[in-house]
Amino acid sequence: MCKYMKKNILRETKESEVQREIMKFLRLRGCCVFKHRNVGIYIAKKNKYIPLADGEKGISDIIGYIGDGTSRFIACEVKRRGKTPCKDGKPSKEQLEFIQKVKDKGGLACVAYDLDDVINMLKQQ
Repeated sequence: MCKYMKKNILRETKESEVQREIMKFLRLRGCCVFKHRNVGIYIAKKNKYIPLADGEKGISDIIGYIGDGTSRFIACEVKRRGKTPCKDGKPSKEQLEFIQKVKDKGGLACVAYDLDDVINMLKQQ
């Protein structure tokens, strides 16, 4: 039993950690990807966000294209996995609509709770 289980504390993986893992994996596969800044810029002294100008709601966290000659657009909306399925992060209506738009235009898109979700998305190509 691990030390976290003994204390009955399970560390939840941060969404940013999952994003970094996914981006590293995609780049190793030759994809060109970047993190889309969705929430604006946080100003700690004022404890508030400055919204981004003309930002479209729902754009996925990770966007880019597959570098295998097809240049298919890819989009991954990363959500944190909770301690139980009912505590998993849920995509917004706008995020689901963006994912559907990408798929409708021939791109690959998914809600990713972990790297396996992205691997399964890539198998669809």
